[in-house]
Amino acid sequence: MQRHLRWLGHGALALGLSFAAAACDDEEAVNGAVDMMAAGGAGGAGGEGGQGGMGGGVEVDLALPGLEGPATAYIDGNGFLHVKCATNADCFRIEGYYHAAHRFVQMDLRRRIVRGQVSAIATNLALATDTQNRIWYADPTTGGELAQQLWDAANPETKAAVEAYGEGVNAWLAQYRAGEAQLSDEFDFAIIDKTAIRDWDPLDSAAAILALL
Repeated sequence: MQRHLRWLGHGALALGLSFAAAACDDEEAVNGAVDMMAAGGAGGAGGEGGQGGMGGGVEVDLALPGLEGPATAYIDGNGFLHVKCATNADCFRIEGYYHAAHRFVQMDLRRRIVRGQVSAIATNLALATDTQNRIWYADPTTGGELAQQLWDAANPETKAAVEAYGEGVNAWLAQYRAGEAQLSDEFDFAIIDKTAIRDWDPLDSAAAILALL
């Protein structure tokens, strides 16, 4: 069982990151983030990106806190983001930033559902669901979070990638808190407490992967 969890931790997290790499396919939204990162300015809205055309884009230099070297990005004719980075960690940082800029509502919901934390942002209306999900996504023998077990079983290379990804997500969240980026409209519902939005951590990535399994 322990050997299986080690494989699952590495394999599932790595697979999830590879799926995530293909998730930014809205050209208009991603091009907007490219422009804003190049200028060191505001990010896009953390929800569904606009539906733009599929033409190729111009390669631009990227500016993002924590990058270890120069990085550039462009959009190909199919609307996919391509990034050139000095290190693998930088590529994952940029990936995390782009996902947060255009998909944060989905990301936040997935991590909260799996970790039983929806009520922290949506009042006690979600308390019963949170309780059930904490049972559902727990080890039946120890009661511990499956997300924690997934993370503990991952190898150092996978953990480094996930941590760098989280740094990119948190770079976008820092822009949001500074008034330089906007959340998507879903966060405007009356029951949502925006002040409860917390930083992204490695267990959130593991939880988001569990939501897909």
